[in-house]
Amino acid sequence: MKPAPLIFTSTTGVEQSEVVGAVALPVTLRAMQSRTGVRRALAAYALYCLVEMAMWIGIILYAFAEGGAVLAGVVAVAQLVPSAVIAPILAGIAERLPRGRALFLAYLGVTATVAWTLAALAAEADIWVVTLAAGTSVTAIAVARPLHYAVLPAMAEGPDDLVSSISLSSMAEGLALFAGPILAGVGTQALGTWSVVASCTVAAAVATVLVLGLGLASSAPAHHGEDDESPWREAFAGFAALRGDKGAIALMVVLTTFFVFIGAMDVLGVAYSEDVLGLGHSGSGLLIGAAGIGAAHCPSSNMILSSGIAPVVALRTAGVHVGLGVDGSSSADSASLWLEARQAMLLAKLRDGAAAGTARMALEMATIGGAGCLGRLGEIGTLTVGAVGDIAVWPLT
Repeated sequence: MKPAPLIFTSTTGVEQSEVVGAVALPVTLRAMQSRTGVRRALAAYALYCLVEMAMWIGIILYAFAEGGAVLAGVVAVAQLVPSAVIAPILAGIAERLPRGRALFLAYLGVTATVAWTLAALAAEADIWVVTLAAGTSVTAIAVARPLHYAVLPAMAEGPDDLVSSISLSSMAEGLALFAGPILAGVGTQALGTWSVVASCTVAAAVATVLVLGLGLASSAPAHHGEDDESPWREAFAGFAALRGDKGAIALMVVLTTFFVFIGAMDVLGVAYSEDVLGLGHSGSGLLIGAAGIGAAHCPSSNMILSSGIAPVVALRTAGVHVGLGVDGSSSADSASLWLEARQAMLLAKLRDGAAAGTARMALEMATIGGAGCLGRLGEIGTLTVGAVGDIAVWPLT
């Protein structure tokens, strides 16, 4: 007599699903169980996002090394302007192709343009030749992103799969924002810009192979007859449609300002890290990648394992939230936050000078620094009106 199959249920908020013979994943991870090619598309997109950020920061570091902050800013703009004009036209043309083929060609374009950038670096070409090659890669990258999101509905097996695919795509973007600059900084510091671009070429090639053969239908309806518009005219029609839509124009202005600000912050981050903090290329990548990221500093564990001294002063100066941790019993011989605060102060003095590590710095890391890491500034870590009253008092007599 065969045993009855086990049924595990999971309430997702959209609907209750049953998976026979396996534990149901949360709705945000449901696409990982898909058999329609979604997993390949998501893996390719994760590599694509990493290429995007590593190439962007890598070229800025290269330009900064060649001519300082001014040249880095000019190179950044020179990469973005052609993309803003050409990418929408190419995306409009891609809309007329089968979705799977369009995505494959977009990733192939990214691979080819990144490889061109690598060839220019290897030939020690003029910086403007490298900038031109990198600019074409930025354009190819801009075309690929909307095509990725266009293929997800066609491959999703249901609403849960689509929600999961979009969530995982956003997760890949967030991880790339952190890992991409670090890869660029460490690679540039260790071997040079060429190593970063070479790694991006390989990653883009793998992404291209992953989306090969998805075989999805065209995303645009078929056109027949003499009145068909050319793909170029259709692409420009989007610009023409915006002329009378003040709301859309205002949104575009806001988004353009936002991206210009982000690009400027990347250039300023490189200049500040190298000229002011003296952290070098790897430090630049770390600081840019860590923007908005918290760091848990465990000084006693670092000392016991001889794993180095964390640049907490530089991280705090750059705006990174630095809190304290005691680590685990396997790598620390105490669990005292008071001791960690003192050790953090002393290590900061050892690394950056006697005036660098102060008692106030240690107190801030032990209190509001940890609150910042948790995203709960103003709620915990401070004794103020409205904050959580999490305090213990000991009599001193």
